[in-house]
Amino acid sequence: IYIVMEAEIQRAGRCVSQEDGEGLMAAMRILDGKRPVALSGNQSPLNENRIEKLAQSACGERWGPIVAKQLFARQVVNTGDWEQGSKLGAVAYNLLVNALREESGWTIPVIRGLSYEARVIAEIADSAQNKRTHTIFTGGDTSGDRRHDTVRDIEKTLKKGFTVCWTDRAVANESKKRATLYVVVQLLKIYFHLNLLKLAQPLIRPLETGNSSLFDSNRIFPQSDVVAYRFFVGRLRMFEDQYNAAEEHLAYAFRHCTKMAIRNKRAILEFLLPIRIRRGLFPTPQLLQKYGLHHLEPLVNAVRYGDLATFNAQLAIHQTAFVQSGTFLLFEKVKILVYRNLIKHIFLSKDKSVQIKLPTIQTVFSFLGVPIDPDEIECILANLIYKNLVRGYIAHQKQVLVLSKKNPFPLEAVRNPSETL
Repeated sequence: IYIVMEAEIQRAGRCVSQEDGEGLMAAMRILDGKRPVALSGNQSPLNENRIEKLAQSACGERWGPIVAKQLFARQVVNTGDWEQGSKLGAVAYNLLVNALREESGWTIPVIRGLSYEARVIAEIADSAQNKRTHTIFTGGDTSGDRRHDTVRDIEKTLKKGFTVCWTDRAVANESKKRATLYVVVQLLKIYFHLNLLKLAQPLIRPLETGNSSLFDSNRIFPQSDVVAYRFFVGRLRMFEDQYNAAEEHLAYAFRHCTKMAIRNKRAILEFLLPIRIRRGLFPTPQLLQKYGLHHLEPLVNAVRYGDLATFNAQLAIHQTAFVQSGTFLLFEKVKILVYRNLIKHIFLSKDKSVQIKLPTIQTVFSFLGVPIDPDEIECILANLIYKNLVRGYIAHQKQVLVLSKKNPFPLEAVRNPSETL
């Protein structure tokens, strides 16, 4: 029974002695992607104490317990016990944190591998627990009572990994600091998963207040980690209504994401596009087609041409997806740009007459299937004028919108909107 396991432990021991981080992680990994590593042969349940003795003998006092916990966790998750697998993985991670204080940068592949597995196994464990709860309480909807206890525990564990990596003072080629962003990204994924974004700021503050050049090259962090980090920070800034900062981060992530990673670039665009549409910067049909976002083209055109009816219809069609991604409220804020472009369209259709009767605007709204009373018309126009999207004033008694003769629809107000627009 133990022949295959002993061979794997011996392999791990050789990797430790050769300081081969990639090989060590391969020898003791629990997951292949998001599925358990298949067990070799017909392995029956193993004795944890015996595995620990074999591992300590082959890998030493520092690494033996880590290897043992990982291999036993692999056995456990193959039986479907993800919760116990997560507990064992957490023990292995804590042991790794202690070991890292005496090790150099060769351990980076192990840090990355265990950080990823700790998060994924915890999420699967909580998902399995919630499914069991739902099965037991079939008489009601338990979606509002979803538990994330395992993920919450792993978040605390991963923060230890962040600290030991970020505070490493070794020279660049021996430093564990290069693993920092990868651990941070795993934590950010957890915060988005738990909808606890307020916990993200204390985590990223040390990074943001440091040397900004850290993120501009591969000198410290791998480019792939920088791209992932800036993607999640961009999303965070979007939820904080800091749209300029969000666009900066997301645009960087899109530019530096490898061209072959079509799915990742599409994920970035799902957040970058609404921010840019809000500034009147519209994607080309070719871009939407390339990244499988052609379903957004009717909405984009609706904003561009002030087609309020189509905009409302498209927003309703995609509401569920937009709510799930967190972009629905941002698209709602884009509606003011639809109003602005609609008024501009009316202005152009009236041979650029600087006086537009409010009943005319009301008629156009009704024609587009959006009946609206005069007071609401004035409210919309007043808001457009206040935000400098339209230059002019409302002659209330005469029920006329009087536009400026010079640049009545200033583009600079669209390109550089206030954060609250």
